[in-house]
Amino acid sequence: MLIASPDLGAAALLSSTISIIVALATKHPREGLTCGGAGFNAVLFGVVMKAIVLNSDEETNSFPVAVVTWVTISIGAAVTVILTNGLGSLLGSATPAVPCLSLPFNMVAVVATLTLTFINELPQGHGDEQSDVNFTSVPSNHSDGEIATDDEIDYGLLLQGSLLGMGQITAINDLACSALVVLAMMLFSPLLALSAFSGSLIATLFASLLNASLLEYGYNGLMGYNAVLTASAIMFFLVPGWKSVIITFMSVVATLLAQIAFIWAFSDISLPYFSLPFLVVSLGVLGSRGPPRPTVLTFPEHHIAQWKGSAVSLSAPKASLSLVSLSQQSLHSSTLTESRWRRTPSL
Repeated sequence: MLIASPDLGAAALLSSTISIIVALATKHPREGLTCGGAGFNAVLFGVVMKAIVLNSDEETNSFPVAVVTWVTISIGAAVTVILTNGLGSLLGSATPAVPCLSLPFNMVAVVATLTLTFINELPQGHGDEQSDVNFTSVPSNHSDGEIATDDEIDYGLLLQGSLLGMGQITAINDLACSALVVLAMMLFSPLLALSAFSGSLIATLFASLLNASLLEYGYNGLMGYNAVLTASAIMFFLVPGWKSVIITFMSVVATLLAQIAFIWAFSDISLPYFSLPFLVVSLGVLGSRGPPRPTVLTFPEHHIAQWKGSAVSLSAPKASLSLVSLSQQSLHSSTLTESRWRRTPSL
């Protein structure tokens, strides 16, 4: 993030720091702190608000945008921690249990954007001043070269856009940042990295074939980032296998269609749709019964080893599954931190 923009990096660090302080003050479950679950929604909120909503140097009615930006980020980051705790407990008690994913971020971001717009603290044209259309969820500045204005598909730019989709999950249109995201995912789990990039590639290509007006979005990674999140969530929370591959493909296509619907629905009010398409699809898929799930959340390769080495059905988790209790999914495990790196000999 710092490579792409020092301001975005500062917003991420501020949000993360605030989330830790609030989590400690509100007695957030310790495992939610150690695995990062308590703070990632706060980081998303800080970066996305800085990147696409409060990214102007203009004066508002009352205060400079810079003041409104940092105050909004500070308050919103704190609220996401409280929502993560509450929603994690609520959804984790469902059968099967469902992680709250980025639901806290989306809820706070939508409310913050609408509130700031209502009290007229946002400059006119927020979030779309760099785009030729007024319903993009993130800035549409091009990384390299000029984007073709005709309907001819440039598959090279679509491939680049698929990579950019990896960084657009944090509203950053930067090839170096996207490459670092891919590298980080590969260090954690090659399967997860492959699934995420494949999701971005599939969604970007399908979007370009559906409508030429979506080409610019595809070239900038905007049609891929929700698919990245969907593919990653399914690959992580379900045991990888041919069933999960089919589910992932169908979910990626459904996410793309949901995103197009949100583009149309939110265009009149210039409201960013953030990662709502990902949430709509992923919460539904992860809340359904049937697909095998790991007993202990570690990483996809280890989940496969668990599944092959287990003689019992893993059709549903044995304990609460939420972003604030990731280390409590199994009655037979100790902590996520200990089990996460406990690779089996076969791996």
